[in-house]
Amino acid sequence: MAACCSRQLYLEFTVSQAMGTFLRCMERALSFFGGVALADIFDNMKTVVVSHAARDGLQPALPRVRPRAQASPWSRATSARRTRRVGSSGPSASCALDSGRVAASPTLLDLNTQAAKWRDDIANHRVHEVTGKVPALVFAHEERRCLQPVPDIPFDVDDVESCGVTKSFRVDFDRNRYSVPWRLVGQTVLVRATDETVAIFLGPKQVAAHRRSWNIGQDIEHPSHRDGLLEHKPAPPLARCPPRSPDSAIPASRTSRPSPPVIARCSARPSDSSSSSRLFGESATAPRSPR
Repeated sequence: MAACCSRQLYLEFTVSQAMGTFLRCMERALSFFGGVALADIFDNMKTVVVSHAARDGLQPALPRVRPRAQASPWSRATSARRTRRVGSSGPSASCALDSGRVAASPTLLDLNTQAAKWRDDIANHRVHEVTGKVPALVFAHEERRCLQPVPDIPFDVDDVESCGVTKSFRVDFDRNRYSVPWRLVGQTVLVRATDETVAIFLGPKQVAAHRRSWNIGQDIEHPSHRDGLLEHKPAPPLARCPPRSPDSAIPASRTSRPSPPVIARCSARPSDSSSSSRLFGESATAPRSPR
């Protein structure tokens, strides 16, 4: 971010291009400048620009700014810079960091520390190639007094997302999973995140808070969110039956059942009538009269 008149520069590295991250960076930039300009002119960035409308043969032209950026209380007007080529982002400043130190400690804090040192020691104290003046001197003597004071009422710069609690009492946010108390399974909660923390609300009440992870696929759980879960979990059916005492045992005569009757089958056909009469009775072997 640069001041239009003096070209005083503010620089910061981030790991996200979400609207919340963009607004937090802008808030820190305005604190660095110590005031608010009458208008904010944004470049051709995807976080701010949604679409373009062609005009006078220029493409893209007249970018449409996101409504949340238009509602910013930091300035009275919000607009986007016109570009003549698709994907053009205008002039930019080159930042020469200590490559050896960055490679040894490639953390976001180290990058922003070196960037702030380069900004304050080199970028804002060298002669600008367009204006021919030193940005820090022009800003201190001419432009600072033209800025409006930063509003006392803070602007909502949190990442806000509504999501449901899964069966494993987790909420999915920014490609990571964060735990909530297990009794909230099936509820819809509101997630509010900053650069450092993730807070989860059920209505107006905060039910969980975690340190934000910028990795991918992480599962972050607070041990207290499992309290009472094992006691509430139902026991298996056999475990719920109380053990029987010896006095309440059922007698063996009640429990024993007679064996089923055995039905004998004849494997061979009897050869004489005497055998048939013994098996089937006299009536079955008596001769029948012809009809």
